[in-house]
Amino acid sequence: MALLVISPATTLVTVILLGASHAVEPDHIATLRLLKDEREYLLFGLSHGIGFILISIPLVLIIAMNKELELIGNLVGMAFAAALLIGELMNKELEIGVKGSMSSGIIQGALAITPTKVLVAVMAAEVGLITGMVYIVLFIAVSSMFIFIIGLTLDKLAQVLMKHDVSKPMNIAIAVIALAIMTTHIVNMV
Repeated sequence: MALLVISPATTLVTVILLGASHAVEPDHIATLRLLKDEREYLLFGLSHGIGFILISIPLVLIIAMNKELELIGNLVGMAFAAALLIGELMNKELEIGVKGSMSSGIIQGALAITPTKVLVAVMAAEVGLITGMVYIVLFIAVSSMFIFIIGLTLDKLAQVLMKHDVSKPMNIAIAVIALAIMTTHIVNMV
């Protein structure tokens, strides 16, 4: 029986792709639409990474097995998506603000358990503490960078779409998709 051997380079590329994939999750995009500028996008991305590193390998695995904490993480994601949807439907500009972008990033980073986070944590646990922490830090760096870039991109896209009165439907679509995905996560937990 032959063993499957995966090269370190393949593993690092996988971690990078997981970080990029994680950044485009609907609850992050919904939260970014509630932020107002580059500084808040950056703070949200960095604080999200801080939230994840605070719980990293052992806690991610524990929370993944604890449905109540996982439920809280999903509800946090839903709250940001709902805020975006309500703001758009009521024609009110809701903004989180700097302190809000920090705390929402830490909360989502620490409590929202996603397949990408669990996979990286499991991969990290398999290779030992030092190499595992390299995986975690690389995942956080890539994810934080992409969250920031997505925030900037969405901001520019919204500015262009506002000229054509399409920004509101875009935000409503983002919020509805995020709510649907988070609801599906909660339903699948039961």
